[in-house]
Order: sequence, then C-alpha cells, then structure tokens
Amino acid sequence: MRWLLLALAGMLFDAPASAAGAPLIIAHRGRDATTHENTLAAFRHSIAGGFPILETDVRVTKDGELVLMHDETVDRTTDGRGRVDDLTLAEVQALDAGSGERVPALRDALRLVRGTGTTLLLDMKPGTPLDPVLALVRSEGAEQDVVFGIRSPAQAAQLHELAPDLRAVALMKTLKDLDAFERAGVKTMRLWSSWIDPASGGNPRVVAQLQARGLKVWCLMGKRLPGTDKEWRAAHARLIALGIDGLATDRPDLVQAAP
Repeated sequence: MRWLLLALAGMLFDAPASAAGAPLIIAHRGRDATTHENTLAAFRHSIAGGFPILETDVRVTKDGELVLMHDETVDRTTDGRGRVDDLTLAEVQALDAGSGERVPALRDALRLVRGTGTTLLLDMKPGTPLDPVLALVRSEGAEQDVVFGIRSPAQAAQLHELAPDLRAVALMKTLKDLDAFERAGVKTMRLWSSWIDPASGGNPRVVAQLQARGLKVWCLMGKRLPGTDKEWRAAHARLIALGIDGLATDRPDLVQAAP
C-alpha cells in the first residue's frame, strides 16, 4: 500500500488537477485514532502506514522557537497549562503530550521525514510568522519535504514572492477568499467537507468548478465529525466520489481504496 500512496502523491503534486485519480490521503495532525496528535510517535506511525502527507500545526514559543501544537494553549493535549507563546521551548518540551511523548520542535519533524518520501503540510497558525519557518526549511534543506498551509492571501503573496519554488495550500476561511488566493499564486485550495458534502448541505458542484479553473481541491473532514467507523467510511466515500484531489482526515486508516 505504501508504494501506491507515495506514487499517487507524486501524481497529484506534478500533474494537472484533472489528471488525478484517487485522492491523496493526508493524516490530519499527523495521526489516526491510535496515536497522540502532533507527536513524533504519531508521525512515525503514519509514515509506516504509508500516508504520503502529514498535516501538522506550527506555532511560535515565547523565545521564538517553532513547535507543533494545534491549540493556542497546551491545556488540551499536554499535562500542562498556558499559552504556547507565553512558554519557552524548554517549558513546552518538559510537558507530556501523551504516553510520555514530548511536543516536537518543527526542526525535529523536518529531520524525521527526511528521506522517507513523506511530506509535511505545515498549517501556519495565526500569529506564526512566515520568515523563520521559511528560514528553517531552507537551512534544513527540506524544500521538497513541505507544503505550506497558508491562511491569508497576504501571506500567500509573501511566500510566492520569497519562495516561488515552494508549494502552498490555501486554508480558506470562506470561498469568498478564493480569487484573492489564486491571484497570490496558490493553485491548491483546501475546503471544509461541509462546504461540498451533500449530506451536510454542501454544494458538490464546487469541486468541479474549481478544477475547471485549473485548481486542485483538497478537503478537510469537519467541522462536525462522524461518530462511528461506519460513518467515517461513508463520509470519506462521499467526498472521494466528488473527485477531490486530496482528503485530510483524522481517520486515514478508515479510507477505503477506490475499486
């Protein structure tokens, strides 16, 4: 399975959107149900499982270090309390992120995926500056190992100006941002599943409309998540049937391969 997923990853990054077959499967926060989110243990597990892209979240600490944490605070995912940007790297990494795992620095994750053929999708959380992340990626020689998840057209334009060779995905808050992201040079758009899933009242025609503009469509499961394995599989199947180019999910292990 691993070789097939990695081959599909190459197709989807290099080929036009219309040439894509089965969607690229993206492990959201780097994990499935068996591991703790945004930890190196989760990343190792997902790499071994053959998932070609691991989405993760980048935040900056009080002393300017880059760590992987979804929330503004460490409260939910560690045994500590406080805002990430009020804590130093040493203070964050002293916390237990589950089963004895530590909160990774971005540098650790870049080094972990090196040579594996796995890509990190870096969700640039609000308040995370682009320059130090870009500098770290360059210093680690990780340009081919990352995709930048960009949250504003202004930041997308900045990335395109500073590093037009690097890949980017627009993490749109609303479809109204589509034109601005496209003008900023982004060609892959991440949509919420509720925007396009007919079972959630979404408009499935959006996928074909964006692809007709030469754009690729990645979809993130949410914001209301399925409750059972059966519901996860059914939701995945509905989205895949729409012809999306990439599917980001908390349960990549429950994506059924297309026949």
